[in-house]
Amino acid sequence: MRRFSLLLGGVIVLVAIAFGYSRLNTVQTTASYRLETVERGTIEKTISSTGRVKPVMTVEIGSQVSGQISEVLVDFNSKVKAGEIIARIDASPFEARVQVARADLAFAEANIAMQTAALEELQAELLGLQAILVEMAEDLERPDEEAAGAGTNSPRQRRVTWRQAAPGRIAAGTHADQITG
Repeated sequence: MRRFSLLLGGVIVLVAIAFGYSRLNTVQTTASYRLETVERGTIEKTISSTGRVKPVMTVEIGSQVSGQISEVLVDFNSKVKAGEIIARIDASPFEARVQVARADLAFAEANIAMQTAALEELQAELLGLQAILVEMAEDLERPDEEAAGAGTNSPRQRRVTWRQAAPGRIAAGTHADQITG
């Protein structure tokens, strides 16, 4: 009996394996359905695909400046002529640069005016100092001339009978012709 139960167990295992194998290799021919209730609404169609979208025709466009586009003047499939403006670029960054350049120019002109005024002031000061130098040189020569004639000479030979001159008193310079005896 033991043999019989082993044999029966082996047959059952083989039948189970055969059934599982046949079930896995069989193609399902039955359709699967999903049921929904009917509602009114818009019909939507979605298409999903992979790959690249290629235009029918491409046209090279050019611009003298680069920047953010502020206005597009044509639409899809519009006919355009050579030289026709199809888009406008925002001009505010360029206008801001012009204002900054004008401010820099005004600052530079004001700086030149200030430096010119300072130069004129220094030139006037230099002329004044040169005049003072000339005057001081003349003053330096004058004591040499005065020192040469610092003594008092009598215009004639005489005898002194009255003396007003004393050390510390000021003597007025006179010409010999004015002294009378």
